[in-house]
Amino acid sequence: MFFPLRLFLSTGGARVNTLKLNIAVKSGSSGIIPCVYDKQHQENRKYLCQGTYWSSCYILAYAGETGNFSITDYPDQSIFTVRWDKLEISDSGYYWCAVEIDGTPDAGYYLYLTVQSAPGVSVKSSSVSGHEGDNVSVQCFYTSGYKDKPKQWCRYKDKGCYTEKRTDTSHNSSVQIRDDGRSSFTVLMTGLRLSDSGWYLCSVGDLQVPVQLTVNEPKPGGARVNTLKLNIAVKSGSSGIIPCVYDKQHKENLKYLCWGTYWSSCRILAYAGETGKFSITDYPDQSIFTVRWDKLEISDSGYYWCAVEIGGYGTVDAGYYLYLTVQSAPGVSVKNSSVSGHEEKRTDTSQNPSVQISDDGRRSFTVLMTGLRLSDSGWYFCSVGDLQAPVQLTVNEPKPGKITNQFSYKNGDTLNGLKISSCFSPFSDTYSNNYTI
Repeated sequence: MFFPLRLFLSTGGARVNTLKLNIAVKSGSSGIIPCVYDKQHQENRKYLCQGTYWSSCYILAYAGETGNFSITDYPDQSIFTVRWDKLEISDSGYYWCAVEIDGTPDAGYYLYLTVQSAPGVSVKSSSVSGHEGDNVSVQCFYTSGYKDKPKQWCRYKDKGCYTEKRTDTSHNSSVQIRDDGRSSFTVLMTGLRLSDSGWYLCSVGDLQVPVQLTVNEPKPGGARVNTLKLNIAVKSGSSGIIPCVYDKQHKENLKYLCWGTYWSSCRILAYAGETGKFSITDYPDQSIFTVRWDKLEISDSGYYWCAVEIGGYGTVDAGYYLYLTVQSAPGVSVKNSSVSGHEEKRTDTSQNPSVQISDDGRRSFTVLMTGLRLSDSGWYFCSVGDLQAPVQLTVNEPKPGKITNQFSYKNGDTLNGLKISSCFSPFSDTYSNNYTI
C-alpha cells in the first residue's frame, strides 16, 4: 500500500497556500522535471510511477535505468530528475515521484503533466546559469488565456514563492518580477549566491514550468559579494546622511529612496533633486548617491531601499535594502561623519596606505590611516556587531610635509566594556575588506 505525500509551496513561512504541481509540457519535445525527497532517503532507490491513484500506479522507471524516462539521482541535493525525449498529448496525467523504503510504505508525492502542442506556459530555456555576485534573468511566456492569471517565481525545494503584484516595480530584495501584460513576464535575480543554485518554477495560474539555475564561482577579477548586512545606527532628532552605490551603467538613470519591508509594496520617499524630509544628491562620477535627512524619529526605524529607475520595455528597477535603527542613544556613533586629510607627499610610490585599530576597551576605538592616497577618498563604515555608522573620507592633494590623519569613533554608553572584534568596512562595490583586531 502506498501513502502519497503532496508537495506544498507557500508564499511565506507558514504553509497556508498550496501549489498543486501541474507541469506544462510541449508535445514531441524533450523535457526534465525535478523530484525532491527527505535527506534521510538519500541512499534509497528512486522511481517514477504513473496513474491517478498511488495504490495502483504503474512504475515507469527506476534511477539508473534508460528508456522513455531516465532518472538521475543527486543525493547531495536530495533531488532526483526525470528526463524524457518525447511525450504525446495522450501522456497527460498523474505521475508520482517516489522513494522505495524497505519494511515500510514507500514515500512520494504526485504531480500532473499537461502535454500540449502549444503549452499555456513555457520558457525560452529550462536551464540558466550565472556567477556569484552577478544577476540572471528568466523570461516566462504564457498564452492569452493566462494573461490575467497570477504570476509567480517559486523555489522548488524551499517551498517559497515570489508573487507578481502588477506594479511598475514588483520585486523582493533579490527577486524582481515584471509582467508585460501581454505574453510574458521577466524574473530578475540579483546578487546571486552559490546557495541560490537549484530548481525553480515559472508559475502562471495553475501551470508551472521547471527551470534549473546554476550559480558558479565568481569570475576572476569580478565583483565580490556583499557580506555586510547594512544596519545603520541613527540618533533620533539629528541630521544624517547615508551613501547608496549603484552600477556604473546606471549613471544617467533617476535615483530614489523607497521605504517599506517589501520592495513590492514600498513607498517612494524622494527622487534625486527633490527636497523635503529626505533629499538625494547624485554623484555619477563616483556611482554613488547620498540620502540626507534633517530629523528622524524612533518610529522611522525600518527598511529603506536605495533604488535606480530603469526605463524601457521588459526591464525592472535595480536596488538593495538597508535597515535604519533610530535610537535616542545609538549603540554605535562617530564624533564626525566626515573627515579629511591630504595625500602624503613622498618619493617612494611603492608604499601602500595602512590601517591601525586600537580599542580602549571601554567606550571607543580609534582608527589610524597612514600614507593616504587620493584613491582612498570615499565612504567607510565604523562597524560594531550588527550596527554601522557611515563616515566620509576626503583625501586632498598633497601639501608640503608629512601628513597623517587620525579620527576617533566613539560608541554609545550602552557598549561600555565591549570588546570590538571587527570594524571598518569600506563602502564601495565590494564589502569584503574587514580589519580584525
